[in-house]
Amino acid sequence: MNNGKIFALIPKIMSEVGVIEKTRTNSQQGSGYKFRGIDDVYSALHPLLHKHGVFFTPSVQDSIREERTSKSGGTLIYTVLRVKYTFYADDGSTFDVIVPGEAMDSGDKSSNKAMSAALKYALLQVFCIPTEEEKDTEYHTHEIAPKSSGLVSSPRAASSGEYRVPFGKKFGPIEGNPGMTLQQIANEHGTQAISSYVDFLEKSAAKDNKPLSKMAQEFVSEAEFFLATWENQQGA
Repeated sequence: MNNGKIFALIPKIMSEVGVIEKTRTNSQQGSGYKFRGIDDVYSALHPLLHKHGVFFTPSVQDSIREERTSKSGGTLIYTVLRVKYTFYADDGSTFDVIVPGEAMDSGDKSSNKAMSAALKYALLQVFCIPTEEEKDTEYHTHEIAPKSSGLVSSPRAASSGEYRVPFGKKFGPIEGNPGMTLQQIANEHGTQAISSYVDFLEKSAAKDNKPLSKMAQEFVSEAEFFLATWENQQGA
């Protein structure tokens, strides 16, 4: 249905849910960044969804799975899902939202974690939940050895870790060097370096009262997508 109660109830929930703060910390050495988990989002939204009679159902539209090698030589299962969530009200009105979910796991839970990642971002975006920061993280991260094949530099590559940073004295291309990928930065400097670079770009733009350049917007988008791949390594 293209009209009905669902479109009135979503704004009501938006008006009642507050900021979901980042109270958890990635404990891997070199990381230490803050994040909010799926359970934090559940806790904030569950009573409001119940109060207003709104629920949703997931449907996986596409799935990509591949094996990757960790820095220590172990095997990781890397999964990317495209998930459609349909939100319902009690009059039968609905609307759909489709989001990606990406995760890695050394066992059999990469799909579960990818589903949790997709749901978290679907809920944050549908209900416009204030998050104070744009990056997301998790307790532990897996360090991935770069693939032997040529790396690509395009938005939403098979792995955003393969996205090459297009600028910057430390990470960008200089004197014929093609620049570092997000994965290489994470391996050599920790994921906090990526988060700090995003912070720097956004604060610089805000200070100058100017929007991010197209190149910077692409980098921020890829960086946030890359950081999101680590957010559910402890399981849903």
